[in-house]
Amino acid sequence: MKRPSIEVVGSGIVAVEPDLVELTLGLMFRAPTAAAALEQLAAGGTQLAHLLDARGIPPSDRRTEQLQLSTRYDDYSQSVIGHVASQATAVRLGAVDQVGPLLDQASRLDLGDALQANGLVWVSTGEAEARREARRLAVEDALQRCRELAAAAGLSLGPVRSIGEERPLDMGGRRRLGPMSLAAAGPVSVEPGRLEFGVSVRIVCDILGPADPEPPRAPF
Repeated sequence: MKRPSIEVVGSGIVAVEPDLVELTLGLMFRAPTAAAALEQLAAGGTQLAHLLDARGIPPSDRRTEQLQLSTRYDDYSQSVIGHVASQATAVRLGAVDQVGPLLDQASRLDLGDALQANGLVWVSTGEAEARREARRLAVEDALQRCRELAAAAGLSLGPVRSIGEERPLDMGGRRRLGPMSLAAAGPVSVEPGRLEFGVSVRIVCDILGPADPEPPRAPF
């Protein structure tokens, strides 16, 4: 006969300070012809590349995420009224305090509304370690829940029958912000706060009845 059991879900959350940041800068130009739009995009991209060079950001920390040329139509989608050339570049910064100065200098480029901050992602190089600790806390939480349920029912807790990890509890480990126009934005202040990494586990424990001759055993 299959022994009765208790099934619970436990969770663990660990908060850490981010030490890296990925900023996505977008360029978008509208022009009557495709050639003109692409020409403006190339010139704007050159300005942005020079700024990143001056900030000491190597090409290996830049990634083109989107490059697009589209056609603009009138309100009735019948007549072509122009073209749009756009590009998005993800820039990886080695320190969180570099975001504000970079945005400040980017806003001073002669690009007007064509330049936007399309996204900001805080990153922690300690994410793997934080998730391991969150996993340990989740198991501890689940086992404690098993003990409490068994005690409330006047039963003894037996060994762990099964244990499995649920879907990660993404509590803001990668936090996105934006978009924001950088035209005449002036000094920008950003605060990274803390990132939370969560793990959820499901545990099934045997339970022993009060009259069961088998003595209670620790879950592990």
